[in-house]
Amino acid sequence: MRAGDPGHRVRGLDARSRVDASIPERRCRWLRVTTASPAGAPDADAGERTLGPRVLVGAGALAVAASVLGGLLGPSLIEDHPAALLAIDSRNRHLALATATALPAWAFLVIGLVRLTIADPVFYRLGRRHGSVALRRLDREAPALARQVRRAERLLEGRWGLPTVLVAPNYVVSAAAGHVRMAGLTFALLNLTGTVGRLWLIWTVGRTFATPVDWLLQAVTEHRVAITLVLAGLLLARARRLRSTAGS
Repeated sequence: MRAGDPGHRVRGLDARSRVDASIPERRCRWLRVTTASPAGAPDADAGERTLGPRVLVGAGALAVAASVLGGLLGPSLIEDHPAALLAIDSRNRHLALATATALPAWAFLVIGLVRLTIADPVFYRLGRRHGSVALRRLDREAPALARQVRRAERLLEGRWGLPTVLVAPNYVVSAAAGHVRMAGLTFALLNLTGTVGRLWLIWTVGRTFATPVDWLLQAVTEHRVAITLVLAGLLLARARRLRSTAGS
């Protein structure tokens, strides 16, 4: 068939259209993390379900384990090793008691900021890439936690979305923000701003009421063994309740 025949031109157009069609597909995959998509859409391509999810889940599990460990070690470390404790777990009660120790303000701010924000991008990424799969699993294994995530998603999708991340940028809110496809830059700016404000507020209040905070610190240190046992008992009771809920 001659090059000028209509059939030849049609086959040539088909060939070029097949080549051109492959370009947007690759481009869409590359833009997947920056373009909005419905929360119920598939979270990741099959080729992404190898190293990435394992690293993310491992990092998230490490952050949760550090929080649990810090909660148990808090009464023993808070007076003599406040910096080490805040590096392990910077929950509000540890931050408040640390204001009555010899820890300087700059160390309080730097350690607290790093510890409070270092794991949030991990949970945001988990929610963005694997939120639907994770929620279905939580529905089976930890329904109470699944309800918390869905409650956070409803807040983020409504008028209280930005204030929620600003005031309470915890693991659940971070994962929910990723799942509802909140813009990454918006999430990061709100997270950092809210965390700095929270640290400043705790430091200011703790220093303002230094006498009662110092009394509380001494009481915790004096009864650290009993408090640790109570915290361990509460942790075991919560784990048992979650297990029984998942099995029902």
